[in-house]
Amino acid sequence: MKYQDEIKLTAKQQNCPYCHTDKSLIEYEDCGFEVEAGVDDAGTLYVDADDGYHLFNQEININYCPMCGRPLNEEEE
Repeated sequence: MKYQDEIKLTAKQQNCPYCHTDKSLIEYEDCGFEVEAGVDDAGTLYVDADDGYHLFNQEININYCPMCGRPLNEEEE
């Protein structure tokens, strides 16, 4: 799937470490409390948090990388 004509990515979008790799947007761990957030290959923003007693897990479908703005539901050339 493409935009009307063609996808033109900026250099920042082509090299974004957040939506082209498995790098997390946020990783935090302190005193048994852990939080991780990131973007997976399917265009889903995920947040996982664990305080040792409760586990929170949320997924939200998104259309654009929150760090570089690259469309996540379009194919690159």
